[in-house]
Amino acid sequence: MVHMEKENGRNPAYLAAALVGVLLITYTGHLGGQMVHKEKGPGMQRPNGLPASQSGTPPEGGGRTQP
Repeated sequence: MVHMEKENGRNPAYLAAALVGVLLITYTGHLGGQMVHKEKGPGMQRPNGLPASQSGTPPEGGGRTQP
């Protein structure tokens, strides 16, 4: 007796479940990207009025302008 495997790729329920899985993974990746790469808006400044820098150090010259 030869065992024949059932092809899941032709089953509509399997295809729908696979599509839902791909969409969920894509959406969670999108949310993770938004959390990591936040947009810097006008409210993203330090209390001293200097813009926030990525490295945590002030810009060259300490943020002051040269006369």
